[in-house]
Amino acid sequence: MDGCSIDANGTPLTDETLAAAKNADAVLLGGPRWGTGAVRPEQGLLKLRREGVADLKGEHQLVGSVSIIMTRNPTCFDGVVVMSNLFGDIINDELGIMPTSTGLLPSFNLNRTPDGKGFHKPFGTILPVAMIFQYPFDLPEEAKAVEGPVRVALDGGLRATDLGGNTTREEVGDAVVKEMKKIIRA
Repeated sequence: MDGCSIDANGTPLTDETLAAAKNADAVLLGGPRWGTGAVRPEQGLLKLRREGVADLKGEHQLVGSVSIIMTRNPTCFDGVVVMSNLFGDIINDELGIMPTSTGLLPSFNLNRTPDGKGFHKPFGTILPVAMIFQYPFDLPEEAKAVEGPVRVALDGGLRATDLGGNTTREEVGDAVVKEMKKIIRA
């Protein structure tokens, strides 16, 4: 499944791959090479998930009301919030001040604004992996194996520029990976 399937079969998800995915514990996909074409990798994922969300209820709101609701009571949205990139960026920045830094909270929002600068929100980029382990896969120990090293890095004083420090995202990533390896070996 994914971009290589588009290249080989003209579709992001073949019936054979679908059968294998249904028997797998996890499916990861994506790639910038296939992100702009008429056929994209996420279309295969949508085919997998369509049945699983049939009971999800949709609710339409104006972005202004979402902004007010989220800042007053961010936990009231128990599910998925879908919006355009522009409004998503605004809401992400607005809610980012709650923990005192935009991009510190785990998020699957891939904002490319700081590309090439070496300071893209490393903790906010790493922590969604823990969310994936914890919530859809119900793997709390694996989630802790990601969260723990992040906590060690923060407790050790590592701060990228988004948190007022001068550590690069690569240095933060290396420190987190080093701690993860300790957990894996234990």
